[in-house]
Amino acid sequence: NVVIEGMVNGQVKDIPQYILNASLEDNNAGKLTVKPGGDIFSEGDEVTLSVEENFSYHFKAWVDTEGKEVSTENPYTFAIAADTKLTATFDKATTYALNIKVVDDMENIYGNANLVTIVPEGVMVNGVRLYEAGTDVKLTVNNNKILSFTGWEDKNTNAERVINMDGEKNLTVNYAAADYIVAWDLYQDQ
Repeated sequence: NVVIEGMVNGQVKDIPQYILNASLEDNNAGKLTVKPGGDIFSEGDEVTLSVEENFSYHFKAWVDTEGKEVSTENPYTFAIAADTKLTATFDKATTYALNIKVVDDMENIYGNANLVTIVPEGVMVNGVRLYEAGTDVKLTVNNNKILSFTGWEDKNTNAERVINMDGEKNLTVNYAAADYIVAWDLYQDQ
């Protein structure tokens, strides 16, 4: 236990309290963090607002209730001096799908199954690989013991190619299947 004894002179001063209302203009744009947590602060408290962007959203600015730009910083730190309402605004990038079909000479269709290395990998949304417009994607085909690369749908036979995502892309990778023998031993020993 700590005991403090003594006389205090002076007057109690009320410190004004202010409400902070921070939000995202689009809830799909990302995750908003307020530090320290809460929505009521004492005058002069430093508050930091930050946004973690989701795929295809790019933070633009913090704006007030009148739409006036307050800051383009992310994170944004300020000393609160009044009730404050700030909204994080974003630019939404155009996205395009990259669809790759792997086919052998017998018209069997394979999942990618590590036959095509894709860099960058893109973002999978509902089973579709998406990229922001303008992204360059490097594709490298790989052979295995059964399948050998023969070319792309456009007759290009380079095992490596770079495509620019300026629209939806539907590519086919063609392989030749090697002949192989499969044997089973159906003999049952009793």
